[in-house]
Amino acid sequence: MRSFVLYIVILLIGFGSNAQTTISFQPSTLNITSTGQFSVDVWINNAVNITAASITVNFNSDRISYNSTAQGNFLYGAAYFVTPPSAGNPNSILVDQAILGGASVSGSGKVFTIYFTPKSPGNDILTISAASLKMPGGAQIPFTSLTCNISINIPILVSAKVLLQGCYNLTSSNMNNILNSNYLIPLNQPFSGPPWNYSGTESVTTSFFKIHRNIVDWILVELRTGLSGSTLAARKALFLLQDGTIINLDGESSAKFNIPSGNYYLVIKHRNHLGIMSSSPIPLTITASSWDFSTSVLKAYGNNSMVALASNVFGMISGDGNADNFIDISDYIGIDNSMFQSGYLRSDINMDGFIDISDYINIDNNMFKGSGVPE
Repeated sequence: MRSFVLYIVILLIGFGSNAQTTISFQPSTLNITSTGQFSVDVWINNAVNITAASITVNFNSDRISYNSTAQGNFLYGAAYFVTPPSAGNPNSILVDQAILGGASVSGSGKVFTIYFTPKSPGNDILTISAASLKMPGGAQIPFTSLTCNISINIPILVSAKVLLQGCYNLTSSNMNNILNSNYLIPLNQPFSGPPWNYSGTESVTTSFFKIHRNIVDWILVELRTGLSGSTLAARKALFLLQDGTIINLDGESSAKFNIPSGNYYLVIKHRNHLGIMSSSPIPLTITASSWDFSTSVLKAYGNNSMVALASNVFGMISGDGNADNFIDISDYIGIDNSMFQSGYLRSDINMDGFIDISDYINIDNNMFKGSGVPE
């Protein structure tokens, strides 16, 4: 009787050990903040007499890109075979390992490592979608599997270029930076009032302009999933350099937005120029996608939404002093009321920091033109 009880206890202990076998990821959570390669280890824990393992890991190929795998040392000397993602099966990796000759191992250890590259902001979950753990002779080892939560906190990038007619200089083929040279550009974004009513808190210190002397002015950048303003996905006040490059507030060349990768229309707005929008959606990811409005009038949505600044050079149309998306005689009012004043003013159409009769010129030349941006 005592031998029988002892036998049952041994069986229960053996069964309990197998029941506690797990396949897990280490680490179980990851916060990715850079675009470089990262890795996740796959472990088998509390296994008894394991001789072979076949493990399939699922992931979201829209969120992360598979690079490679490397064999771990738990199943020492095992034959190793990897079935990587394919066009027909882009979201899973199958790793097969078997110790030849009937040998087995027990305990816990790393069976393989997977290397990925982040692709799009957001969250992903690595899961064990299928697995088979075997003892010598082919008996299955029962197991449970855990997951790995991956959070990718990397902004998508926009590498864009746009020119403003008001301050474009034909001689230099760049824009004048007189507002910056005269320390007139405000430290806080200027789009908080109507018609933009933008609530962003973008601001810089005075040292920023001392370092970045080639900044022309603030601009307001929007990303839309569709044509209308109701599809707005993100909005940000940024800076424009003399060559038309849009830069982030940290001085980098690419604008950053904390939204998922996708296809977005790019909208550019300025205090006294008619707004423009990209003629088609742009695929935006954590790798900068380029859109240069200055190369063709066809880069802007609508008909003749930009003006020719020089041969094969195009820019935003100036003269919308009251920022109502249409140039007419009402845009003269600001100039009349501010004549011979200096400062950072919407009625400073040529952006030289001083209101005089020269600010009438572009209004006259662009009379009755309107923005091509759907609202």
